[in-house]
Amino acid sequence: MRTAFFILIAIVLAGCARQQIATPQLSAQEARIVDIARRVVATNHWGKATFDRPQRRPEGGWSVLGWSVPAMPGGHWTFIIDDHEKLTEIIPGL
Repeated sequence: MRTAFFILIAIVLAGCARQQIATPQLSAQEARIVDIARRVVATNHWGKATFDRPQRRPEGGWSVLGWSVPAMPGGHWTFIIDDHEKLTEIIPGL
């Protein structure tokens, strides 16, 4: 019984050890868009932030969602960046 328990634990641990979370690579343009948002957060002294992958907007340009670290209610921003890579709007969280 004890041997079966240790074998089960070894299988579970081995299965967990092989799992890796794939981090999607950003394109060069997506990286520049995130960098613009990152500079806005730093310039305004809003603390640390993480960013989602930028999304193309149907009307043109990009939007990228930034999250404050540590997470808090309303601690996010949506940055709207045009096709010329200029910040056009910041939409704060509620």
